[in-house]
Amino acid sequence: MKTYKPAIVFACLLAALTLMLPDAAFARQVEYAGSVPAGQVLDQNMILTDTAVSMDGVINGDLLAIGDSVTINGEVKGSLVVVAKSITLNGPVAGSAYIAGLTLVLQPKANVQRDAYFVGNRIETQDGSAVGRDLNVISLEADLKGSVARDVNAQVGPLNLLQQAYRFAISRGWLPPSQGANRLLPSGFQLTPAMNMASALPLLREAALVSEGRGAALTAGRAMTSHPHQSSTGTDASSWQAWAMAFLRNLAGLLILGLLAVWLVPAPLNWAAEMARTNAAQALLTGLLVLVVGWFLAVIAFLAVLALTVFLYWVSLPNLAFLLGSLGFIALGLAIVVFWLSIVYFSKIIIAALAGKLLFRRFLPKYAGSRVWSFVVGALLYALLASIPYLGWVIALVVTLLGLGALWMISGTLSKPKTTEGPQPVAGPLETQAASE
Repeated sequence: MKTYKPAIVFACLLAALTLMLPDAAFARQVEYAGSVPAGQVLDQNMILTDTAVSMDGVINGDLLAIGDSVTINGEVKGSLVVVAKSITLNGPVAGSAYIAGLTLVLQPKANVQRDAYFVGNRIETQDGSAVGRDLNVISLEADLKGSVARDVNAQVGPLNLLQQAYRFAISRGWLPPSQGANRLLPSGFQLTPAMNMASALPLLREAALVSEGRGAALTAGRAMTSHPHQSSTGTDASSWQAWAMAFLRNLAGLLILGLLAVWLVPAPLNWAAEMARTNAAQALLTGLLVLVVGWFLAVIAFLAVLALTVFLYWVSLPNLAFLLGSLGFIALGLAIVVFWLSIVYFSKIIIAALAGKLLFRRFLPKYAGSRVWSFVVGALLYALLASIPYLGWVIALVVTLLGLGALWMISGTLSKPKTTEGPQPVAGPLETQAASE
């Protein structure tokens, strides 16, 4: 009974808080159907699910539509959420529109009075369609002809998406900077939403010639003659500067968190490093599984919390939906932050401590007992190796998997009740040799 006591207490408190909240919103109702014919007016939220969903009436509430094809010619006086293969919107929406699918067409009578969000393969906004605030798009193709009152935030085209993903990985230090990769698209060149691959290829071909010093440089859409020797000198200087900044940023993060770990948790750090040394193959495989399964579980947990929140909202329990959604997303966010720190920093700190310890025992056995200086040397060595172009990301990946696997292998033991002595790492050959000396 003691094991379930906290869960029972939490459930009772949650139910009490829900019942104490005002019940004005509980009067809202939700109805399930496959279509709404023209002329019908519904004063509640609606969930439309069918192979071919059509809504030609008026809904005084929010609308959730799920199907293979969704056609909305009527009026939605709330927010709109659609998940379908093909979506056609040709009516007013008083709130925001959240749409995911293969294709979306906003016809001339479509009018989203707030924000519009779309994730999918292709979006088309025809003349006469309107978005009252911002249009946010992530898609492979786009044909935008309608009006948008404020900003268009669009990532359109496979090359643009790959470029953004690569730059994000570089900014987080997950990949080393590379002169060739950083010039995937030249400065001043952008894939516009209406640009297709046929029109983009000639510009990319010219950009490739520019990067090799054999063509003209594109600057703000105008051609300027390129001087290979001058551009190569400037490029070398900027490349070295970018390399130095990435190296120092990576080293600073490792030193800050690593020295804290050496100070606060020296025994678990030493134990994890020893685990990585004595069980390298197992740690690599475990790290790979943790990396893949961890992100998969994070996505599943996010979708589960989101689905539960939406379900409670649509069954007229908005207060409980808000409470559970808030707590669930906060807990999930904290778990993702810890997991991300384990991938980006903690795994490297473990291997850096191991590398520094091995180097000191091999070349400076007199100072092998200094945990601080051995870690500093190990972190410096890792940062240098990880900054090597093309090879650095391989080293970073191996170190990440090895450290992540070792961290996972000791986490189960650390959660068990401690004995009088506590868990002690098994003494390897290096410890035995150092003790004998």
